[in-house]
Amino acid sequence: MQHLRQQSIGDDSLLDKGSFSTHQLGAQASVGYKGLLLRFSVTGNDEDADLRSPYGSYVGYTGSTVQDFNRAGELTWRPSVSYDFARLGLEGVKANAAYARASGAVDENTGAEIGDFQETDITIDYRPDIKALDGLWVRFRTAFIEEENADNYEEYRLIVNYDFTILGEPASQLL
Repeated sequence: MQHLRQQSIGDDSLLDKGSFSTHQLGAQASVGYKGLLLRFSVTGNDEDADLRSPYGSYVGYTGSTVQDFNRAGELTWRPSVSYDFARLGLEGVKANAAYARASGAVDENTGAEIGDFQETDITIDYRPDIKALDGLWVRFRTAFIEEENADNYEEYRLIVNYDFTILGEPASQLL
C-alpha cells in the first residue's frame, strides 16, 4: 500500500500554479517464480491538483517510461511481467513488458475531463557476465503511447552505462 500527500507551504507565489494540496493512494502486488515476476499496480489521485515532482522522479507505483500518471483525478492500473533469462543460458539478460491505462483525469484548474491515456512499455537489459566488460549495462526501451484526442506516438531509447573505478571507488558512488 502507498499513500502520497503533497501540499504547498511557505511562499505560494514561487509556484507556477499557486497553492495546492493533493494526495494519491496506491497498491501493488507481485508474485515470482523461477525468474518470472508478475506484478499488478493501481493508483488513484485526488481531483484537487496534479501531483508534482519538480526536483526528482515520480514515486507512484504506476510510473512508466513516458507518463507518470500524476494528473488530478486519474485512476491508473498497470500489469507487468519481467523475466530473467539466466535460467535459459542468457546470463545478464532481463526483460520487462508493462501496460498502463489511465482514466478519469481532470484539469486541475477547470475540473474539465481530460482524455484517457495508455502506454505499453518494453525494456530489455543486458549486463554482460564477462570480466573485461565489468560495469557495462546496455538498456533498450520502447514505449507505445495512445492518448484520447491526441496523436499516438512511439518512443525508442538506447541507454549505455559504464561504471568504472576512480581512486578505488566506483565512479557512480562519487556523484
